[in-house]
Amino acid sequence: MLLDVPQTQRIVTEKGVIPTLCCKGGGGSIGANLLVWREDKQAWDYRMITPLEGERLQGFPDNWTEYGENGEKIKDTDRYTMIGNSVALPCVDFVLGGIAENLNN
Repeated sequence: MLLDVPQTQRIVTEKGVIPTLCCKGGGGSIGANLLVWREDKQAWDYRMITPLEGERLQGFPDNWTEYGENGEKIKDTDRYTMIGNSVALPCVDFVLGGIAENLNN
């Protein structure tokens, strides 16, 4: 199955061509899309990731960005911004662990 996905959004694996998460920026549009199979349409389609999925991708606990320090709920657009501007915790842990290991040797 050939999907209409620009080359800049593709990665090639031994299992075929798979679109990567792509970011849409500018004009207040923030987010990343996942390619999903839609049973109702019997076709591939894109959907935006949820804030919860974004948190999990970055290694945060579930709903880490849902509430502010004042206990008020944070808007999803602001949650996407916080998640997108963060670093992936597993990557930080790996890099810092390697630095600590080398400093101890």
